[in-house]
Amino acid sequence: MRASESLNSVLNELVKLVNSANHLEDIVQGFGSLVCSLIESDRITISVNDAKYHSTENLLIYGASFKGHEYGYSHSTAENPWSFSQSPYVLDEAVLRHSQRDKVIEKAAQDAGFRSTLVAPINWQKNTIAALTFRSKKS
Repeated sequence: MRASESLNSVLNELVKLVNSANHLEDIVQGFGSLVCSLIESDRITISVNDAKYHSTENLLIYGASFKGHEYGYSHSTAENPWSFSQSPYVLDEAVLRHSQRDKVIEKAAQDAGFRSTLVAPINWQKNTIAALTFRSKKS
């Protein structure tokens, strides 16, 4: 099967899964395993941006956990790089230089064994409304 056919197949399964659920927590396992079939990851987080309250909250977590950053964890968006980005980026030293908050989060992630982080902002009508964060324990 070609890569585009595989991607379309997984996306179709994701749509079916989301459309069949009444609550977000009903799809965590299925969503996580489908997304991990496309992007190898030890943890996937969907965080939603609340512009009114200038905060971000973790709404879906699949995979390995790390202390202090579980479901419902909320923090200020004052230094949130993905709030201002329109495209995916690797959370590396260059990004961390501008965000003390993310330095603290990445330190906790590294202490839990995570070695790399990819952030994919989700945009709607030119606004970043959420982010998918992929973490891996592989370098």
